[in-house]
Amino acid sequence: MSDLPDEFPCRLLTWDYVDRLARELAHEVRGSYDPDAVVAVARGGLVPARIVCDSLGVDDLISLKVEHYVGTGAAGDGPSVRYPLSDGAVAGKDLLVVDDIADTGRTFGHTVDYLEGVDGGPAGVRTGALQLLPDSEADLDFVATHPDEFAWMVYPWNFLEDMCDLVPRLMTLADGKRFSEDELYRLFYEYHGVDRVHFEVIQGGRLGEALTELERRGVVEPTGRDRPDAPEWQLA
Repeated sequence: MSDLPDEFPCRLLTWDYVDRLARELAHEVRGSYDPDAVVAVARGGLVPARIVCDSLGVDDLISLKVEHYVGTGAAGDGPSVRYPLSDGAVAGKDLLVVDDIADTGRTFGHTVDYLEGVDGGPAGVRTGALQLLPDSEADLDFVATHPDEFAWMVYPWNFLEDMCDLVPRLMTLADGKRFSEDELYRLFYEYHGVDRVHFEVIQGGRLGEALTELERRGVVEPTGRDRPDAPEWQLA
């Protein structure tokens, strides 16, 4: 997370909201492009791509594992395709590449370059995302929405992954010894602008689930000094 400042806004997104964005993306495509196949940029594009397929009546869904971020807010050396397509897999097809969000644009650019370079390449490649962040260098064909300002978008399919990055980071930044859930909610508001009511409405009860998963991974541990109704945690 060295690529981001200590404080940055986060937005917790609901399933209903991202479903609507995916259908709005399909609406943008409909009438101007008729894809033979939708290419989901895994993993963030998997759910949106499936909804787009359903909305457009496209049966052929292809998944590409394009790795870019190595953790919440931390970029790797550059995008790479982990599981390459077989030769001829997209030959002569009009493709629509779908991901959840476009930030730097490198993932989309690399995906398009890769698809166009496959032996027996596609007839055409166009791109679409649920959200295009401000200052992004991505040049996309279709976008469902343009957020007014940068925020780290916590999609419902990525909640635990993001929390398992953000919670230990908050514990480190706060430089405390013990953290109750109440204290962590306060830190989420202080550092990321997510108030407790909003957190619990969007992902009710799941902060405790994230702490349990972090304990399983050996990242945090109970302090042993807490009450059953108010457990406390510390970095392991």
